[in-house]
Amino acid sequence: FFIATNQLNRGKLAMDEGMKELAANLNLKAGHEATSLSAFEDSSVYFAAGISLLCNDCWNKSYELSIQLHSSYAEVEFCNGRFDEVGRVTKIIIENAKSLEDRLSAYSTLIRTLGAQKQLRNAIELSLSVLGDLGEPVQHTSRENLLKTVHVFTKMEDSQFSRLKKMDDNKKGAVMKFLHTLSFHCLFAESKHLPFALNRMLELTLSDGVCKESCSAFALISFIFCGLHGDWTGSSRTGELALLLLERLQAREYESNVRNFVSTARGWTDPMRLTIKKKLTSYEIGMQTGAIGDAMYSAGVYCYFLFFCGAELPILEKDCRRFIKQMSEYKQTLAK
Repeated sequence: FFIATNQLNRGKLAMDEGMKELAANLNLKAGHEATSLSAFEDSSVYFAAGISLLCNDCWNKSYELSIQLHSSYAEVEFCNGRFDEVGRVTKIIIENAKSLEDRLSAYSTLIRTLGAQKQLRNAIELSLSVLGDLGEPVQHTSRENLLKTVHVFTKMEDSQFSRLKKMDDNKKGAVMKFLHTLSFHCLFAESKHLPFALNRMLELTLSDGVCKESCSAFALISFIFCGLHGDWTGSSRTGELALLLLERLQAREYESNVRNFVSTARGWTDPMRLTIKKKLTSYEIGMQTGAIGDAMYSAGVYCYFLFFCGAELPILEKDCRRFIKQMSEYKQTLAK
């Protein structure tokens, strides 16, 4: 399939408009296939080839195809660390998309790009703006409010928690995605909006059902409760819930994130040596799934744990240099 698509791309100068649209669709399919194989450089080439085959009036004549190609291309360019290209392409999408729903993927990719470049305030402001457009304005939420909501879940038995319905409202699902990125950036920015983001994710999980982003909320709460508040019992239970939900929903795209936060939290109570291998696994999963930022954070904590476990300094230095080089290549400055 890849060979046939490559051959077809070589003959684009001889194609008429109908053939070009067919070839653009094949490149879209090839790009997604390459992405599923973690071949992000190859998928970028296919998506870019597909875009180059679109006609000048593509946003009117081939709207759905244009949205899919541009959104997919921006996503893999984020994975590849080409943030200037992400900015260029997401601007095109936002200017040409006919609905908020069609702009959401571009906004999500742009927010993560801003975060990776340590533009945390801009990432948070854009997240809040999109959430407002989705009907979820920011609300003042105290730490006490968050603790009460968390307690509703921590007192559940595993069987009760496992019976929670799955979220089937697409709009609420979109809200959860932006609350997820908001909470992540609020953590690093020490933003006052962190309790709101986490509490709202838990409220929606209770009222509308569990989704993949729910895993991330429990994992982040596990980390916060243990590292910042010293609540070992609450941290342990929310970590268990995160892993239970991760398994149930097969949330592969969040697995690196979830396992990283949960294992970091357990590093406060369990022997640190037991969590080192888990950090390396989180890193590997992130690189495979395109969660490059999560992979780099896992790598950073892996080196941190190695140091405190008394690893030989020449070995530690070699690992640190390797991961710092990767962080630079992927422009993941927040992880550094």
